[in-house]
Formats: sequence, C-alpha cells, structure tokens
Amino acid sequence: MTITEELTALRKLRAKLLGNADTNDPLFLPDTNPSTLTRINDGTYDWTKLPRWVNSIPVTAYHLRQRKTIIERLCEEHYHDQDATAIGLDMLECSKTYPCGSPFCPFCRHKVQEKRSATALAKFAATAKSEMTFLTILHPVTYDPFYDAQAHIDYLRDSVRNALNFRGLSQVRMLGAFEIDVKRRQEAANDRSKRVLTALEMDITSQKPAYLVHLHSLVDLGGIPREEVRSAFTGVFDKPYQVRLTHLHRDKGKDESIERLARYMSKFRVQFADNLYGKERGMKVQYRELYPAPLMREYVKLIHSIKVDNGFKGFRFKIN
Repeated sequence: MTITEELTALRKLRAKLLGNADTNDPLFLPDTNPSTLTRINDGTYDWTKLPRWVNSIPVTAYHLRQRKTIIERLCEEHYHDQDATAIGLDMLECSKTYPCGSPFCPFCRHKVQEKRSATALAKFAATAKSEMTFLTILHPVTYDPFYDAQAHIDYLRDSVRNALNFRGLSQVRMLGAFEIDVKRRQEAANDRSKRVLTALEMDITSQKPAYLVHLHSLVDLGGIPREEVRSAFTGVFDKPYQVRLTHLHRDKGKDESIERLARYMSKFRVQFADNLYGKERGMKVQYRELYPAPLMREYVKLIHSIKVDNGFKGFRFKIN
C-alpha cells in the first residue's frame, strides 16, 4: 500500500465516522475541499486560524511557522506529487481526536517525545547517573535513501545487538531512536565535519544531498567499564568518528538529562545542521536553513515510508 493509499483509507474512515463526506468519492483526497489547496498555494489560506491542539502543548511561534512552511511545500506540487500533498493536508487537519501521526506535526511529535521521555525516566529510574552514557553511531551515507535507508536502520539495529551479545555484555540496557539527516557539501565546511563526512563515504565535492542514518541511545552500562562497551561497538563500526560515547549533561541532574536526550532523539528536523560532534569540542550545533522544497518533499516522504506500517515504532530502538 502506498503512502497515498494509506492516508486515503484513513481519511475515508475519518469522514465516515464524522459523517461529513462522500466516502465513495474517487478523488485521492476524498474529504478535502479543493479550494483548500488553491488557497494554500495562492497565499490566501488563513493561517491565523490555529489548530485546537495549540493550547494543549508548549508550542511556540517558531513551531507554527515551520508547520506552515512544511505544509505549503508539501502541497505546492499537488498535481505532480500526490503523496506529499496527502501528508501535508493530513497535517493541516490534525486534531486531538484524529491525530495525523506525522513526525513533522508539532502536536503528534510532542506527544511521542512526551511518551518516550516518560518511558526513559521509568526505565532508568534505579540507574545512577555515573552508570549512564549517551551513544551515537553513524552509518555511512547513502545517495539512494528510498532503497537504502530501511536497510541501514536494520543493519544498525542488528549489529548493535550482536556486538553486545558477542562480548557477553548482557547487563547493558539501551533505549534510543534512529534518525536520518540530510548533508550537503556546505556541512563539510570546517575541518572536523569534512573528516567525519569523508570517513562516512560522502563525496564532499558533489552537490547531491547525502542521507545519514544514525542511532542515538541512552545506555545503562550495567557495571561494565565505558571503554569495554565502546570497544564492543568499535569492533563492528570501525570507521573513524563512527562511534561516540559521551556523559549525560554534566550541568544537569540525571532525570533532566534523560528527559532532554529522549526528546532530542525524536526531533525530526527538516533543517540542515552542522552537528557532527561539535559540542564535545566546545562548539555549539549550528542549525541552518530549512531544506529546499523539492528536498523537503522527498525527505518527508522518506520518513513516512519508514513509519507507514509501524508508526513511530519504525524508528525506536531498545535492548533489555
């Protein structure tokens, strides 16, 4: 089932339950007023009419502006890209009763981040902060994400588990999530980023965007020395800069650190960033401009293609 078919089925079911549309309408967006697309694309849509969920979560003006931009970019090629348009219109109609489930919707993303934070706090409640670490593993980039991204996620998932099993580190517990970033040669502007991206097989002379699948995870070391756990992972992921184990936030308590990192792992940004291990050298992550419209549509469809069967579960990771 394609993304469009899946969303169409959900929209038809929603319309049937609400009794406000003809569920036999053959159009790919059966319960959408066609003028909605026209108004989005000609700039006359009333974006001051906020969704009802806006007062139920800590949303900012920035989040609402980004939501508007994402929906506009997803819908602007509606004659040629029905998959993207379907996702955009579903985000537009998202409500607390019928959430759209998109990782790019502020409401749905917040609900997932809230749930994952609570899960992480409960899982590591009895673990001392000194026994915890934050893991990042980077997979080499791909230029064909619709073919490779799911395979890269599966490879990371299986290889991390196998690495621990091979070393007999059954005490280690993990809770994390997979992410996909888009990199271009501008993100290789400084020497550090250039070395990392080159090691991850990115052609830094090419203008073609590269997709970087990676894993973030909170780790309970279970009494195992940090370097022994690091060695288990670097024995499998042996490219330079591919594995990083860091302490939780030194200036924050354990629970606040866990909560922040759990949210960070499910951010789903549509924004370029120079975020390759900068903080460990005292540099801040630099977020840049949003992805251009064609790239944003492809990226959003990619993320939805991974979550289409399992929702956000397609990005989750857990051991013990």
